[in-house]
Amino acid sequence: MISQKKIEETLLRIGVPAGIHGFRYITDAIKLLDDPEWKNIKTIALYEKVANMNNATAGSVERAIRHALMTTRNHVGETEDVLRYIGGKETRSADALKLLYTRLKNEDDAKVRERNVDGLSQDEITLRRIIREEVREFLKGVLLGGDTL
Repeated sequence: MISQKKIEETLLRIGVPAGIHGFRYITDAIKLLDDPEWKNIKTIALYEKVANMNNATAGSVERAIRHALMTTRNHVGETEDVLRYIGGKETRSADALKLLYTRLKNEDDAKVRERNVDGLSQDEITLRRIIREEVREFLKGVLLGGDTL
């Protein structure tokens, strides 16, 4: 599952203004797309569900999302991150949402694949190895009667 934090951090990184309704609606839409029950939903039904969650209308949700995406493209420009996550100016809102979801999901899946069989990331494995070596050295000093500090 893609975390809300990951979605929000990505939106902020690409320049979606956090203070507009579209930011919240995009976050809700991505979370819904990540739910297996809603995965193959038609865009209008997605807008209706997000509207119900936020006490709004489907039309206002669609406009707010479109506005957020256009604002990002116009103010930030078509940078590598913008193109990667939401596409260029010709990309429809529905396609931009699906592109954003796909990119976030692929990144999430890649992080899961990075974990080994014990469920540890490379950083966690490295940290454990360092700690293990430090403990060995400490115990060696204690057993040999040397100064351990």
